[in-house]
Amino acid sequence: MTPPQRSKAAVGAVPEVQPARSRAEPSLARLGLLPLAAFVIVVARYGFGASFTLAMAAGAPLVLLFAVAPVLAARSRRRFERGLGMALARGQGGELEALLRAARAFRWFGSPGEVAEKEGLVASEAGDHARAKEAYARAAEGWRGPAPMAVELGFAHACFELGEDAKAVTSYRRVLAWEPTMRLARERIAQALLRAGLDGEGEAHGWLEGLEEPADEEAAHRFRMLRAAAARSAGEKGEAKRWLKKAGKPRDEEARALRALARD
Repeated sequence: MTPPQRSKAAVGAVPEVQPARSRAEPSLARLGLLPLAAFVIVVARYGFGASFTLAMAAGAPLVLLFAVAPVLAARSRRRFERGLGMALARGQGGELEALLRAARAFRWFGSPGEVAEKEGLVASEAGDHARAKEAYARAAEGWRGPAPMAVELGFAHACFELGEDAKAVTSYRRVLAWEPTMRLARERIAQALLRAGLDGEGEAHGWLEGLEEPADEEAAHRFRMLRAAAARSAGEKGEAKRWLKKAGKPRDEEARALRALARD
């Protein structure tokens, strides 16, 4: 896939390709309520000899729960998402597991795909990228059609952190087909291509074109090293040297690995 060549002004523009809308698979727990209600009615009527009215009354709570389950799940999900936002704003990512456990109606009656996506998010914030990858993979199967971009992006990030660069590249390409201006995806696909030796046509260099240096000095240092490695891979030796000079000495293992690629 050849990255789009974009000017700096294009960053933040409206995506050219919108993700297809898909429907989430329904909760199996909710779908099981009606057969269970029918079973309770039959047992009450013919097993215990209850009147028809009493037998129907015995199954009515399960029918009612089936009807209101989507509302309960939606409210529970919104409470979790509010708590998620507040916990992340406070820098207390360790609270997320408890928040998700407390969202019982969402976990029981929410779409399996949506629940798995939240599990992936919680695992990712906890630094458990293997569990995050597994959860996002399950989330991708919980949709009638393409999974939402958040699921694909979460899976790509997990693969990137695990060093599974070929899988990360595949997922980042899908994300960038939907949102070609997403900076983090562009930087990470470039780095994954370089790490895996998959940058045969200078694709990494193209994805980094038009991106301005981050304001944060540490992020800017890593970005310069990444630009140097991408330029070297594209055969732009002069540009690679300029970026290396601007970056200075590598400050961590990641920067050292990028410098090695830039000097290869």
